[in-house]
This record gives sequence, C-alpha cells and structure tokens, in this order.
Amino acid sequence: MGAFSHLTRRKFLKSAAAGAGALAANKMLPEKLAAGGHNKILPPNGRFKDIELTYFQDNNWLHAPLWLSPTFQKDAGVSIKSRELYGGGDTVAKVLPQLLSRKPRFDWVQYPDLFFGQFAETGQLEPLDDYFAQYPSAQEYLDWVMPAYGEFYTKWDGKTYGIMLDGDIHVLHYRKNFFNDSGLQKKYSKRFQRELKVPKTWPEFLDCTQFFTEELSSQGVYGTSMVVNPPNFGWGFWMDIAAGKGVNYFDANMNPGINS
Repeated sequence: MGAFSHLTRRKFLKSAAAGAGALAANKMLPEKLAAGGHNKILPPNGRFKDIELTYFQDNNWLHAPLWLSPTFQKDAGVSIKSRELYGGGDTVAKVLPQLLSRKPRFDWVQYPDLFFGQFAETGQLEPLDDYFAQYPSAQEYLDWVMPAYGEFYTKWDGKTYGIMLDGDIHVLHYRKNFFNDSGLQKKYSKRFQRELKVPKTWPEFLDCTQFFTEELSSQGVYGTSMVVNPPNFGWGFWMDIAAGKGVNYFDANMNPGINS
C-alpha cells in the first residue's frame, strides 16, 4: 500500500482502481515478494480499519490481487472481499460504462493494457505520480521496471496511471534430435549453403521451419507452432517477426496498416 498516503477510504478506492488499470500486461512480481518476503509499508496513520474491496477482473489474467490479499490485510488492513469476472474481449463494454456512471459496482478493476488508452484518454483514471512521490521507496520499484515496459504499459500523455502485474516473454524451444540428425544436416547444408543450427535471426528461423516442415511432414511433424489463431493474442507472436522488419500496426496518423 506504499503508493498511497493521506487517503480517505473514497480516495484509496479510487486510486486502487486507477492503479489496477494497467496491471495485466507486463512484469513479474519483484524477486523478494515472489520468494515470500516483502518490505512492509504501512499507511501514514497505521493500518486501515479492515477495508474490504470488491474486485472486477478480466478472466484471462492472473489472480495476483487475491494471492496478495492476506498480505495486504496483515500489513495495511485492506483485503479483497469479492471478485467478479468478465470476458476479456468485452473489456470496454463491461468496464467503461461502470466508470462513466461514477457509481461502479467494484472498487478495483483489472484489465488488459490493450484498453489502457481508452480509459486514460476519457479521464477515468487518476495519475499515480503524486502518490509515488510521497514514498522514496517507490522509486526503487520504478527503477526496477524496464523503461520499455513502464513507458508503454503504465503511462499516458507523460503521466503514470497504472502498476504492472504480469509480463510475457516468448521463448523458442527446439528439438535437438532434429538439429543433430546427420541426414537433415546434409540436406540443409546442400540447400541453404550453411550449417543447420538453432536459428538466431528470423530469416534463419523461417528457413528452418520451412525445411523441417517439408522434410518431416510424413512423420506428422510441422516446422513450428505459434499462437496465431483468433481470438487469442496471435498478433503478439506475428509482431515478433514483423517488428524485426520495421512493421508497425499503424501509420504516422494512426491509420491501421492491417485489415484483419
């Protein structure tokens, strides 16, 4: 609760909802907290009087607030009372009307960062910079976050509106037995005029996957497997390759460069 100071219950809940806004897309918990330890930071006047928050969550994401609820209760007197789930594809339809009503049925909302801009631009989120500034220890957290994550996922128009809950990295797993197969090595070398090695560039990756698909299809083996089917986040895996070629989703005027 160290990001909040001199708060009434109303202000605390408003800030908690804002802070949850950009939670669902970024880094893992700090190592110390993930290992079961943490630095206790109390509210300025000690524990709150057993505040219970209702929680609105996209059902695609992690449940960290529930995991941390006992710690919040022990340290600061704040816990999660109940949780309501909604489908992630309906984020704007489910969340924005609640915020615009000024009487949402939840205290804390978590949603994918894909919709961050729509909520920040419409004035539904309160900047957290002033709260961070009140606690010197908050800077350690801010410095811990990679700038690319912090700038992209938690800020809008130069102001910080969220904290981060989860992050993803795309890891390449490969079959050593195929790369070490002498027959496949000879065929690959003859075809591409270089050794068969684990790819380090996207052109090498595409060559390898095409080669393995053609050579091993009779064994029921396909060259690669990636999450690309809608409505999943296939665009993220597509962007792994496209970004390396300078591709962006939008042009300078934010017109979409793809049609599906």
